[in-house]
Parts: sequence; structure tokens; C-alpha cells
Amino acid sequence: MNLYFKNIGMINEASLDINKLTIIAGQNDSGKSTVVKVLYSITHNILDFEKISRFTKRVVIANNLKEIIKTLVLNKLWKEEIYGDNYDVLNEESIMGRNTDYDKLLGIKNIIQELWSGNTNIFNELKHSIIHKWKSNDASIFIEEIDRLMNYNQELQKIALSQTFNLEFSHQINNLFIKQPAKVKLTIDETCFLDCDIENNIVSKVSHLKKIHSNDIAYIAWPYIFEDSLFRPKIQYIGLNNRERNLFSKMDKAYSLFKDEDYLQMGLIEDKKKKIEKKINENMGGVLKYSEKNNSLVLKKNGEEILMFNVSMGIESFILLNILLKIDFFKENNILIIDAPEVYLHPKWQIEYAKIITNLAKEFDIKIIVTTHSPYMVKAFKKFSEEEKMTDNTNFYLMKKEGNISNVKNVNFNLEEIYSELGSTFE
Repeated sequence: MNLYFKNIGMINEASLDINKLTIIAGQNDSGKSTVVKVLYSITHNILDFEKISRFTKRVVIANNLKEIIKTLVLNKLWKEEIYGDNYDVLNEESIMGRNTDYDKLLGIKNIIQELWSGNTNIFNELKHSIIHKWKSNDASIFIEEIDRLMNYNQELQKIALSQTFNLEFSHQINNLFIKQPAKVKLTIDETCFLDCDIENNIVSKVSHLKKIHSNDIAYIAWPYIFEDSLFRPKIQYIGLNNRERNLFSKMDKAYSLFKDEDYLQMGLIEDKKKKIEKKINENMGGVLKYSEKNNSLVLKKNGEEILMFNVSMGIESFILLNILLKIDFFKENNILIIDAPEVYLHPKWQIEYAKIITNLAKEFDIKIIVTTHSPYMVKAFKKFSEEEKMTDNTNFYLMKKEGNISNVKNVNFNLEEIYSELGSTFE
């Protein structure tokens, strides 16, 4: 898998071969997170494109439908003028069929509800409704607009990708210091799965969009998301970006599964899973369990139940790996992104963490991408990739900033460049 992009964030141009284990090192503010956010955005969009496009299509069509209907009412083009000039301007509530006056006026409550449930074929009924209720013969422009919206796939790809990117980059996708369009391209085994151009923070062109051979992706940026997920009502997911919402959903799944001890034991029949879980538990100093008493997940240590709120961030970093193992995330071709895991880890635990990550990459046919500014972790990944005979499946990249621009360099055969960049001391 090759990820190529240019003029995104602070990065001028980058080309990375995503291996079973890919380490991206660099100082703070060198663009490491930019790389993985680009990778997450496009793979998440491709993996969930059908779901994302359905939602996007409903939003786009509903917004356009709102304008069509407002125009009809403004021009008094409905045969039955129930309100005359005293109509309410349609809002989000009414477009979703919650406003009874709106329902009476247009008589298409079922059409709107079907639209939001995903049945876009319902537009045939809408066209029929407009044709029969509109007293003007000049309805063609609105009918053509509805037909266009029903066949919106190419535009949907651009809109859906733009939304995904902007959730991660807050409408600052394009490089602020290079006033040129951006490009992103994902290639697997010489086959292009996505090629898109971005101008003014909006995807302007999409081609070669194909479904990749992965089932899931997870992005870990901080461990306490696991702690919050046990108590955060799902309604609050609305304020999260895609990667946060994705990880929260996995934690919710874990919360349910941990109540079923038989399921958990059945899921760890494979020796390789048991071996890795044992190593994780050793670092946690206990075992993750569901507590009926506390109605939550706890760390059981020396017979006592420790609530997640009282577990250190470092231990929660290992707990997240345990969770992903238990919910069977490590399946063929899945992708795991871990952004700066050393932030909450003592140097000794950084080494242990790197060992577990290397074992996961070796034992399962997945891709793991780790960003880091810790020379300890880089050295640990080098050591363990050699011990596990993973050198051919491990890539090391260095992000180096020059002024306002950052570039990416493969340093597989010269890790001293990373150590020099990250290990400099006071002079």
C-alpha cells in the first residue's frame, strides 16, 4: 500500500509505503499526525463509503429539496394555498418531517421520512407529487433537479471526501504556505484505489475510487478515550470527529462483550492471542474484567477492582490493545494507527509497548502505523523487528521540518538520521 500526497497541512510532498509495521518519526510539529490523518481519512471513507454516501446523499438532497419547496411556496405554485402568504420558512425540523403544518402543506411526510431512512427511490413519488400539485406547467427545472440529485454518485464522492477531510483538518486541508492544489493518491499493488485533487479545502476531483481489501480501521490518539467511552452517552458522539467516533464504537462493543465471559474465552482460543494477552496483562499488572458491582469495566489487581478513572494513562494504553484483541479487531488487512503512544509511557514501558506492537504485526495479517518522537521507541522497534525477523515488513520514515514546510524520507538503511534528529541534547 502506497500513500502519496502533496500540499496538505505543512507537508510539501510525501510518498510512504505502508508495510505490516510502519514507523513515522520526527520532532513535534513536523507533520507526523498529518500523514496518519490523511491515511485515516481516505481509508475510512473508502471502507465506509456506502454508509457515508447514503448519509451525505440524504443531507445534500434534503437541503436542495428544502430550496425547491421554498421556491414552490414563494411562487404560490401549489394548487391548494392553505396559508396564502402566511407560510413558515422551512427549517431543519420541518425538512425531517417533524413540522405538522409543513406536512399538511406539502403532503409528503412519508417521502421525507423514507428519504432519511435511506430510501432515495422515494423521489419518484416526490416527482409525482410535484407534477400533480403544481398548477404551473413549467415544472421541468425542478424535476430535472430532483433527477440530478437521484444520480449524484460522482458529486457524492467529492462531498463525502471533503466532509471526512474537514472533520480531521477543520477546513485547513491545503498547505497554507504553498498556494497550490493538493493531491492524494492511494495505490495497492500498482492498482490505484483513490486519486483526488483538493482546492480551497474542498475535494474538486475524484477518480479510481475502489473498495480496498480491509474491513476496519482504528486510530488511537490518546488512551483516555477508553475511559470516557464507558460513561459518555451516545448522543454526545455527534461532537466527535470520525476517528474518535470510530474508536468510541469499538469501546462500546467491548463493554457489551466483556459481560459475556464465555465469548471472551472462546475468542482467545488461538495460542498467539493468549500469548499476546498474557504479555499485555503483565504490563497492566492485572486483568481487565466486567464488574457487576460497578456496572463497568475494571482492572482486577490482587483481588481488588480498580475503576478506569483510577487507572494510569500508561496502563490504559495497554488496555486499549487488550480491548482490540478481545473484540477480534486484528483481522486480515485491518489497519491500526497509533499516534505518539510514548506520551503516557515511561521509557521502559515504551520498549514493552513496542514489543507488543511488533508481535501483533507479526502474528496477524494487518498493517500498524505508529508515529513517535521518542528515540527509545524507534530503537525498540528496530530491535524487535530484527528479533522477530520482521525487517522486510517494517518501514521507518523521518519527518523533517524546514521553515514552514515538512518533508518525508525513508530511512530504513540509516536510522542514525532519526537518532540525530530526535536525540540531540543541550549544547
